[in-house]
Amino acid sequence: MKQFHGGGGAGLDAERGRFPYCVVWTPIPVLTWLFPIIGHMGICTSTGVIRDFAGPYFVSVKSGGPCS
Repeated sequence: MKQFHGGGGAGLDAERGRFPYCVVWTPIPVLTWLFPIIGHMGICTSTGVIRDFAGPYFVSVKSGGPCS
């Protein structure tokens, strides 16, 4: 079993707003107001770049937001 030692990433950088290996969640207007558990989700890479699941076969890269 592989063990993670924290290498290979840029690490936390609060001044630049980079938080690697995190899950980001944002509300969807109106839908989240009615059903609070429903929202939009993405993940951050080791460098703090957001990978956004924009469709069934498409993953976009976001350069701005809470992780970068």
